[in-house]
Amino acid sequence: MKTRQGFVSNSSSCAFIIERDVSVKNVERFLKQILDLHNEAKGGRRRNKAFDLKLHDVCSVCNLAKSDWKYFKDSYGLKLSKNSKVIISSVDDNSIPPVFDELIRTKYGCTRHHFG
Repeated sequence: MKTRQGFVSNSSSCAFIIERDVSVKNVERFLKQILDLHNEAKGGRRRNKAFDLKLHDVCSVCNLAKSDWKYFKDSYGLKLSKNSKVIISSVDDNSIPPVFDELIRTKYGCTRHHFG
């Protein structure tokens, strides 16, 4: 099992930069709702909850502080604006299910940044 030490930067990782004024708690609440739907569709909730995906299995959500803004811009060449507020980043290779991509981009009007 991989242990995450900071932001994942391998070829299969991604990040969503949210520029709206939204709290980390609200983003986490939305992601947990779509994870619940995903788990239910996969049958995990009915069979065995131990196999359900949890938020920490999929991504991390944090405020994008000014120091982070410079780090992501310099390290990964992201085109961040001064309005960037929150970042959703994958915790492992392809950890954010593809179906989430459109939901996150539509809900928050953000773009997906793929590293690799």
